Amino acid sequence: MVMEFNTLFTVGYEAKSIDYFSQAIQESNIPVLIDVRNVAISRKPGFSKTKLASCLNENNIEYLHIQDLGAPKPIRSRYYQDRNFNAFKKAYLKHLNSTSGSLSKIIEILKEKSACLLCFEQSAQECHRSIVAEEIVKQTKGRVKIEHL
Repeated sequence: MVMEFNTLFTVGYEAKSIDYFSQAIQESNIPVLIDVRNVAISRKPGFSKTKLASCLNENNIEYLHIQDLGAPKPIRSRYYQDRNFNAFKKAYLKHLNSTSGSLSKIIEILKEKSACLLCFEQSAQECHRSIVAEEIVKQTKGRVKIEHL
C-alpha cells in the first residue's frame, strides 16, 4: 500500500500584512504553519514568533518553529552579498543534511494533515523554503504535492 500525503504549502510574508496573511492561511484551510526561519523575529508587525503564534492559535492554526531548518547566518550573509542562489542552495543543502529529524517531522505531519512552510521572501524560488519543500518531495518519492501561496 502506498502512503498518501497531504499538500505542503509554502508562503513568504514579505509583502503581506498580518491580517492579509492570516486570512490567506485560513482560506487555504491550512491547519499547521511551520516557521522555517532561523530566527523567528521580524520588524514587520505581527510576524515575530510569539505574536504570530498567538494570531494563528486564535484562528485554530497550529504554529511550529523548526529553527534548524533556517538558513544559518553565514550562508544567508554570503547570499545577500553575491545573490548567487546556486551557491546558496549548495551550502544550504549541506546544512540541511546535517540536521537530524526535522524533515521527518514535517513528513509525519503531512501524513495526517496539510501544512505550510513560512519564511520571509515573497518568491519561493528565492527562498530556502523551496529547497526544504524539494527535499521533502524527494524523501517521499514525489508523493507530496507542493503549492506556493
